[in-house]
Amino acid sequence: DPCEGTCPEPVATVSGPSTVSDCADTVITLDGSASFGGGIQRLSFTWRVDPSRSDFAEDLNARLSNETVYPGETSVLDLGDLPSAGRQFVFLVRVRSFLGTFSELVELVVTKVGVPPTVSIEGAGTQLARPGSPLLLQGRAGFAPCLPSSFAGAINFQWFQNRTWTSDAAGNMVADAPERVTLADANKALLFIDQFSFVPDRIYEFELIAAMSTDADARAVAVVNIRVVRDDLIVSVRGGDRVVSSAANLTIDGSASFDPNNPAANISYAWSAVDVTNTSFSVP
Repeated sequence: DPCEGTCPEPVATVSGPSTVSDCADTVITLDGSASFGGGIQRLSFTWRVDPSRSDFAEDLNARLSNETVYPGETSVLDLGDLPSAGRQFVFLVRVRSFLGTFSELVELVVTKVGVPPTVSIEGAGTQLARPGSPLLLQGRAGFAPCLPSSFAGAINFQWFQNRTWTSDAAGNMVADAPERVTLADANKALLFIDQFSFVPDRIYEFELIAAMSTDADARAVAVVNIRVVRDDLIVSVRGGDRVVSSAANLTIDGSASFDPNNPAANISYAWSAVDVTNTSFSVP
């Protein structure tokens, strides 16, 4: 007995896309190379589609069973020329060790979603903002290269503000935060966010979905994080510098000072003065 008892079963794994486009040159790559348990020799792979849950399963299984094209050691499967009318394919893989033991069957469901557009958000993946300044986020989208130049469809946009985190001084995410931003006119490529919509020391995640007008399921997603930094208080003294008589009363008004992060915030004042000899003294 080569195993001194029951031989261990290998473990099959598979990774790959959950959605693909309808473009004629689309190739699905299914990767089973992380499967393990083959012992001293390479694993043998059997690829199929589930006949009860896959479109055009008979044709696909005939292709996958062709050992000249897909020999048993094929751990990474590149499959093009999918049936144009098919929408869902449930791929199955099982591995076999040189001792003759088989893994459990594992699956990956792949759905065709038409021809999604390309989409991006201008700027870096993480951008800086300040509470007292408005923010503009510009989305860009285009038709897939495989569509003909005569294609007459359009691209619809939708923005979402999904998550918020507290951040440390270095801009790292620390913990989930409850604040959310209410979006207006969120169905355009350009998103405007008014001043004082943000809380400082937070990171806000924004998501832009671009979908084809002819097929709402043909969509693409872009994400940007907005790190909100805190501004210093603005100190304002009415009247500025002035010359007054030593016998006159002097009023210095700092009530125009404000917090640019939150104009409604209460501000505490501490006054001091310096005489011409640079000797500091407190002013009540």
